[in-house]
Amino acid sequence: MSKKFTLVTGMLCCLLARVATAAEPDLSSPKAADKAYRTAENNADAAAMKAASVYDDAWEKVIDERINGSKAEQKLRKAVRDRWGEASKKAFPDPEIKDVPDAKEKIDGSTATLVYHGTVVERFKKVDGKWKVDLLTPISDMEMDSAKEQLKAAGYYKRAATRTAEMVIAGKCSPPADAHQALDEAYATEFNGVAAPSTRASAPTTRPAGQ
Repeated sequence: MSKKFTLVTGMLCCLLARVATAAEPDLSSPKAADKAYRTAENNADAAAMKAASVYDDAWEKVIDERINGSKAEQKLRKAVRDRWGEASKKAFPDPEIKDVPDAKEKIDGSTATLVYHGTVVERFKKVDGKWKVDLLTPISDMEMDSAKEQLKAAGYYKRAATRTAEMVIAGKCSPPADAHQALDEAYATEFNGVAAPSTRASAPTTRPAGQ
């Protein structure tokens, strides 16, 4: 067997393995698209997040910053686990992406909404037979739903999580509940003491309080 053949075969096997492990997100319904989008954010997977949404250049920046926030949160969780082990799970439970309880799908042709107790919390669009989170259609006419404000909110959380992780590593938080409070306070500080606006599709969340 030639070295060239072996090299080509090896590259092909790697490619096939990559394809086999890269699962396509479930975009069969608005609820499935919502879950796929949130799961991708939680996993800090920008490509999957973009695959599950309809966006433009402004919203792509929001997605990328949210991914940065997810990475900062992962570092915070690692710092907390390294310091307190299993004792940290009450204050920082393992992330779990679930369907939003009591949320109802309302489908109208190629568009849809996810309604939570009478309030629209997400919008969707059907593209090439797949449902995707529609970031281009505002949930409401409130300024906080704009890409500009959501980019700020994503940055606030990224910096708050990063600062809190640094405090945990430096031993400035004890016990885990203090780290949880420190995250809340760091996030509030980013808003200059003003309550943080909710993010799209943020009704019931599994993230630590404060995002």
